[in-house]
This record gives sequence, structure tokens and C-alpha cells, in this order.
Amino acid sequence: MTEIQGLLSQKLPYKLKIEEKLDLYYEKEAYLRLVTDWVDKNNIKLDKKIKFQILDSTNKSYIIKSDKTISEYANESKERRLKI
Repeated sequence: MTEIQGLLSQKLPYKLKIEEKLDLYYEKEAYLRLVTDWVDKNNIKLDKKIKFQILDSTNKSYIIKSDKTISEYANESKERRLKI
């Protein structure tokens, strides 16, 4: 299980039927803590958007980016632990 899977209510991997979709929900503060830990442990720039990678059943990879940068999410966080 990956770190992010611990935040999700849906067990992953989840096999979708054709034309089916899956919405994933998580607690925002828990997610921001996870991102903060990634930034602390790695050399991640705060002005970058968060990338999500999705693989389909043919092993085709899709990458989507968050709407906001890491620093914008950090500004919304109650903890504001990131050094901006």
C-alpha cells in the first residue's frame, strides 16, 4: 500500500469497467501533511503543480496536474509547515 492509499476510502488498485469512473476522496489536511513530508524528504520545488499518474488496463499512462502549486496548497493548510 502506498502512502496516499492510506488516505483514501476506496481500496486501490480498483478495476473499472469500460466507461466507468471513480472519484477518490481524502481528508485535505492529511493530504497536505503527506505533501509536506514529500517536500521535506525530497528536493521538490514549491512552485510546481502536483502530478498524478493513472494507468489504464492497456498500461497506457495518463498524467494530470493539480490546479494549484504546492505553495498555494500550503497557504491553505492549517499547519503551514512548508517553507515558502
